[in-house]
Amino acid sequence: MAALWNPERGNYLHEMSSYAERIRYLYNERDRVQKKTFTKWVNKHLIKSQRHVTDLYEDLRDGHNLISLLEVLSGETLPRERDVVRSVRLPREKGRMRFHKLQNVQIALDFLKHRQVKLVNIRNDDIADGNPKLTLGLIWTIILHFQISDIQVNGQSEDMTAKEKLLLWSQRMTDGYQGIRCDNFTTSWRDGKLFNAVIHKHYPRLVDMGKVYRQTNVENLEQAFSVAERDLGVTRLLDPEDVDVPHPDEKSIITYVSSLYDAMPRADAHDGIRANELELRWQEYYELVTLLLQWIRHHVMIFEERKFPGSYEEIELLWRQFLKFKETELPVKESDKNRSKHIYQSFESAVHAGQVKVPPGYHPIDVEKEWGRLHVAILERERLLRIEFERLERLQRIVSKVQMESGLCDESLSHLETLLQTDIRLLNAGKPAQHTAEVERELDKADNMIRLLFNDVQLLKDGRHPQGEQMYRKVYRLHERLVNLRSDYNLRLKSAVSIGQVNVTQSSQQTTMKMRPELDDLGSHRGLHQTVEDFRSKIERAKADENQLSPVSKGTYREYLGKLDLQYGKLLNSSKSRLRNLDSLHAFVSAATKELMWLNDKEEEEVNFDWSDRNTNMTAKKDNYSGLMRELELREKKVNDIQAMGDKLVRDGHPGKKTIEAFTAALQTQWSWILQLCCCIEAHLKENTAYYQFFADVKEAQDKMKKMQENMKKKYSCDRSTTATRLEDLLQDAVEEKEQLNEFKTMVTGLNKRAKAIIQLKPRNPTTSIKGKLPIQAVCDFKQQEITVHKGDECALLNNSQPFKWKVLNRSGHEAVVPSVCFIVPPVNKEAVDSVSSLDGGHQQMVSMWQMIHVDMKSLLSWQYLMRDFTQIRSWNITMLKTMKPEEYRLMMRNLELHYQDFMRDSQDSQLFGPDDRMQIEEDYTKSTQHFDNLLRSMEKGQQDESLCKNYISELKDLRLHIEDCEARTVARIRKPMEKEPLKECVQKTTEQKKVQVELEGLKKDLDKVSVKTKEVLASPQPSASAPVLRSELDLTVQKMDQLKTVEMVIRNTQGAEGVLKQYEDCLREVHTVPNDVKEVETYRTKLKKMRAEAEGEQPVFDSLEEELKKASAVSDKMSRVHSERDVELDHYRQLLSSLQDRWKAVFTQIDLRQRELEQLGRQLGYYRDSYDWLIRWIADAKQRQEKIQAVSITDSKTLKEQLAQEKKLLEEIEKNKDKVDECQKYAKAYIDTIKDYELQLVAYKAQVEPLASPLKKTKLDSASDNIIQEYVTLRTRYSELMTLTSQYIKFITDTQRRLEDEEKAAEKLKAEEQKKMAEMQAELDKQKQLAEAHAKAIAKAEKEAQELKLKMQEEVSRREVAAVDAEKQKHNIQAELHELKNISEQQIKDKSQQVDEALQSRAKIEEEIHLIRIQLETTVKQKSTAESELKQLRDRAAEAEKLRKAAQEEAEKLRKQVNEETQKKRMAEEELKRKSEAEKEAAKQKQKALEDLDNLRRQAEEAERQVKQAEIEKERQIKVAHEAAQKSAAAELQSKHISFVEKTSKLEESLKQEHGAVLQLQQEAAHLKKQQEDAENAREDAEKELEKWRQKANEALRLRLQAEEEAHKKSLAQEEAEKQKEEAEREAKKKSQS
Repeated sequence: MAALWNPERGNYLHEMSSYAERIRYLYNERDRVQKKTFTKWVNKHLIKSQRHVTDLYEDLRDGHNLISLLEVLSGETLPRERDVVRSVRLPREKGRMRFHKLQNVQIALDFLKHRQVKLVNIRNDDIADGNPKLTLGLIWTIILHFQISDIQVNGQSEDMTAKEKLLLWSQRMTDGYQGIRCDNFTTSWRDGKLFNAVIHKHYPRLVDMGKVYRQTNVENLEQAFSVAERDLGVTRLLDPEDVDVPHPDEKSIITYVSSLYDAMPRADAHDGIRANELELRWQEYYELVTLLLQWIRHHVMIFEERKFPGSYEEIELLWRQFLKFKETELPVKESDKNRSKHIYQSFESAVHAGQVKVPPGYHPIDVEKEWGRLHVAILERERLLRIEFERLERLQRIVSKVQMESGLCDESLSHLETLLQTDIRLLNAGKPAQHTAEVERELDKADNMIRLLFNDVQLLKDGRHPQGEQMYRKVYRLHERLVNLRSDYNLRLKSAVSIGQVNVTQSSQQTTMKMRPELDDLGSHRGLHQTVEDFRSKIERAKADENQLSPVSKGTYREYLGKLDLQYGKLLNSSKSRLRNLDSLHAFVSAATKELMWLNDKEEEEVNFDWSDRNTNMTAKKDNYSGLMRELELREKKVNDIQAMGDKLVRDGHPGKKTIEAFTAALQTQWSWILQLCCCIEAHLKENTAYYQFFADVKEAQDKMKKMQENMKKKYSCDRSTTATRLEDLLQDAVEEKEQLNEFKTMVTGLNKRAKAIIQLKPRNPTTSIKGKLPIQAVCDFKQQEITVHKGDECALLNNSQPFKWKVLNRSGHEAVVPSVCFIVPPVNKEAVDSVSSLDGGHQQMVSMWQMIHVDMKSLLSWQYLMRDFTQIRSWNITMLKTMKPEEYRLMMRNLELHYQDFMRDSQDSQLFGPDDRMQIEEDYTKSTQHFDNLLRSMEKGQQDESLCKNYISELKDLRLHIEDCEARTVARIRKPMEKEPLKECVQKTTEQKKVQVELEGLKKDLDKVSVKTKEVLASPQPSASAPVLRSELDLTVQKMDQLKTVEMVIRNTQGAEGVLKQYEDCLREVHTVPNDVKEVETYRTKLKKMRAEAEGEQPVFDSLEEELKKASAVSDKMSRVHSERDVELDHYRQLLSSLQDRWKAVFTQIDLRQRELEQLGRQLGYYRDSYDWLIRWIADAKQRQEKIQAVSITDSKTLKEQLAQEKKLLEEIEKNKDKVDECQKYAKAYIDTIKDYELQLVAYKAQVEPLASPLKKTKLDSASDNIIQEYVTLRTRYSELMTLTSQYIKFITDTQRRLEDEEKAAEKLKAEEQKKMAEMQAELDKQKQLAEAHAKAIAKAEKEAQELKLKMQEEVSRREVAAVDAEKQKHNIQAELHELKNISEQQIKDKSQQVDEALQSRAKIEEEIHLIRIQLETTVKQKSTAESELKQLRDRAAEAEKLRKAAQEEAEKLRKQVNEETQKKRMAEEELKRKSEAEKEAAKQKQKALEDLDNLRRQAEEAERQVKQAEIEKERQIKVAHEAAQKSAAAELQSKHISFVEKTSKLEESLKQEHGAVLQLQQEAAHLKKQQEDAENAREDAEKELEKWRQKANEALRLRLQAEEEAHKKSLAQEEAEKQKEEAEREAKKKSQS
């Protein structure tokens, strides 16, 4: 064995053991990272249940955290018993014992199984014991199911796993990022770029990818994890140091990437909208929302307009248009809004991802806000339109009434005229009037009618009705007709022939006015007052007629005129006083009417409010009532002021006292009535709120009762399979359920009390008919002519067919129709009582159910206790009874009796147990007690046999000790090796063995005797406690006796087989080297075939060993059938045989495996050798060709080009053979992998054969892979050296060629520049000559033009002087004319100012109205223009935002392309740098030689460059000398010419300066004259403008004067017409008086 030891082999095995330790470290590191990641993931979810895990292995052991985790993930609450699966019936254990932990963990595992989660070899005890591997496996299974399994990616296949889907999603996220690929969940994520790319894909503003490409791995990882946690809410499950490792943990990265998947929008997975489709949808959404917003804002602006048309027809048309808008146009736009919302939802994920930027105001939320504004505007518009429509409808009824009554009044006045004309004709004929009384009545009747019409017309004017003024004029014309008729009546019928009759008439009129001032309205009296004032002219004419009388009559006439004048003064004062009274009365009545109208509106609103069960919105009514009370508080002061005004007028003795008192009383009555209505509202609010709250509480109680019933049926459904622990918990819960039932009873009792106070609302509904008289109760005082009701009175409801008016009967028996708001329908509400009765009945049912369930559970619990007691007692035997204390089994029997009594008592009322069940329990109870009595008697008898068993046990032990001694001596003798004299030692061993045989036969006889006695004791029906020990000792002794006969042969055959096996194992173990030649491989394969054939010939040794062992096993089995113990020694040899057979099979397996490995090794070696040998030969040939090319010296550019072509051709050949080098590398790698597999197989077999050998004694294999690696490295180095040298030499040749070409180009360029400079100098000389000639010509031309300009300027100056004189004269004339016109206009204006003032006053009102209309119109136009400008601004902003968005997108696209290009370039540069660095590393050994060659070449190049530079310097020096000579000669010639040219030039310049000065003076004079002319023209224009203004003013004054004259002419015509009528009337009066 010492010769087989190899130190290198020991080192190799040591390295293999280090490799195993490294693998173990990697696994531990992986577990550490997984533990940390999974702990953070678990805590992320457990925070929702306020739990935390510190140590994953320890904190999941009790199962509580595990159950909470599953509850959070599944969104369900894990049940306390059987709701997961039927087999899980135990609650969530709260104890700290091991079985509590096991039970909780089992609940969690069963829940996972119920969710179809596959658990492989994970048991509850593994988690409860804190097994790290299985705990991590369980958490990973949970993560897969709850977080990763639901991943969906667009384009996925049906057979893809969750991991493959997540990988596909990651690849989609990073598609388009240069230099970033996702191939796995380990190394691809190490540099952190993938994490940043995934975030950048959806949130570009969060990550700067340019910065990512420059950062280190740790910086990228830290940035990605921080951004995801801070901005996306992704828990930081990983740390950079966990990922930036050679092999990151796959499960940890999958967990974190799935968290990123959950945080990202699902546009890629679910929407799949392509770019063009997305653009189309966005365009459709944008256009739709733009039109919708324009439509909304347009209609909001329209609906916010508060100016309505005054015509009833127009407002009716407007109302119908509004209703049509709501019914037709609004639903269409609402559907457009919903459609825009659906369109937005289709690309909402793209908005979140930043692919679409929504402008401000275009989000669906903004559209909803605008829609809300429109809705509010619509409601407000509807309310205002309804109010305006109702107001105009009332006014329209008044118009109709005025038209009808005015027609009647017109007919009446026509009839009056007929009667009056008839009486006048009779009076003229000297006959008495016949219709005086009738005319008087008709006049009074028409006066009353016109007064009422004036009141109605005033309402129309106050309501701004468009026909109000027309109706007023119509009524006013009727009033004028009435006044004229009354005047005719007073003057013609009532006036006598004498003036005294006239005085009587006037006094009667005054009396009438005093008696009835309140009957005439303001409008009619104003007309009458005007008539009284006009009567003054008649008195004046009467005074003028005094001169026509005779002197005799003048005195009497003058006396009568004095009296008439006195009476007229009284009449005028009385009329003025009445007018003042009517004004104050009108002010009071208008204010009172306004308040009465407001009170009437509020009364109508409150009286018509629906207080039935159809209207459930009491909150809105409460708010309305609060608003009403606030309005009443504000109105109260106004009402008090109006009443105070009325009282003051009454105290001052106003003639309209009755009217004022009537309005005051009406206002007081209406105010009291509205206060009574407030009391009604308050009472109804209180009662209706209680009504709705009661029924809401009843519904809640019904739902609660239904839920409790369902819970009881579901929770307390038990059968005989229910465990006792479960029943105990249910009974405890049933006690709590009983308390809930008591609480529910209390709630029902409270509802029952409340039901008696609930009013009835259904009778308030007209559709609910009533039978007979329904009792009702008044909630306020109500007084009417037909009926009087006080608050609290009980009445009877007779008819409720009208919603707001009831026909009621009071206690006095009076019937009347009264507002329903004044009454409530008092309790009892049958519906409320019935609902509480149903609740009470349901409670009784639940109590009965609870009692039945409680009895069933108690009986089941007693039955379970009995079954447990029966099972335990029946399982007892004598041995168990002996181990128990008497107190224990007596307590057990006492518990059995108690449980039996409880069951018999509880099962009487139970539905689960019948009489048969109770009889069966009685039988079982009897059998259990009998079994216990029998065991007790048997235990007493067995104590007697105990002493005999102990004696036999002692004898058997002695015999066994003797047998074991013989066995030990026999085994020692057999195993003892032979020494010097084997034959003598064999004889001696045989003699000693015979002595042992004799001793064994004596022991056999003693053993037989003891066996017979022992079997008698063991055959007893009630064996003692020592019987098993006795049986065991007997079997063991007999077994030892039989075993001694077979052990000797087994030992010998075992040693022989082990020797043969050791030989072949040593032969296989001695292999130290791996063949590195094909011939050696074939030689070793032949040797292995031969070894297998020899091994097959040694198979009979193992067959004979197996036969001997079978014989020993037969003896052992025979003994085993007699006795219950097994032969331990025989089992040892059986195991030894099994081990030898396994090792023998392993020899054959190893031989076959090595043959297969060697076959593959030879094949891979052949491939590698062929490729390697060809490449070595080619490299040597290429090296020779390169040296041959470089040996040629460079003499000219042609030789340089030829060398360059040859080197490029060689470089192309080198690059072409790169694939063959890579192919050689592939073959080398495959061959090395095969060698390693073969070596690993050798090492594994050696470790199997000698597992206990010391590492220091183990040899190291001579690995052929090192040689292969060295060979390939050499090949690669030589190839890289060849490529590098060729590339460098090509670069050197290229640079040399470029330098030569640059030098030739520079020489040619210098020559061309010299020629160009000479040509330029010649051209400059020619140009100077031409310039001199042109200068002379220019001087002559300038002198001529200056002379002409001077003449023209003189002419222009003279002309403008004449024009200035004319303008001055014209200005004086215009001023004089203007002064005259101004004086004339001022005089005309003064003359006509008085006439204009009257016209202006008449126009003032019209202009004010026009101004108001214009202001409103301007406001509307401004609002419209503002809205249009805002709309335009919004459109401009939207367009600008769209442009900015497109520009930003284009810029981002350019930047992305630029980044991609830069990334691509960087990646290519990095790859090139990497290849270069690898080539440099591989060529490290040959670098020195290449450097020396390069130094030589560099020195040659420097020498050539130095020579070239010297040639360039010499060439430049020669060019410089030639250039200086040429410059000197050219300068001399130029100097001579320049002197003459300068002299001529200076003379020309002096003459030009003089002429230029003269021209400047002329230009200044011309500018001054031009300015004077412009001033004159401006003054003339100003004068013309001023004149035009005065002309306009004069025309306006003239127009106004003409208008005033026309109006004055009209008035004069009217006066003349009135004078004519007056004269005609006087003539007729004189004729009548004369007649």
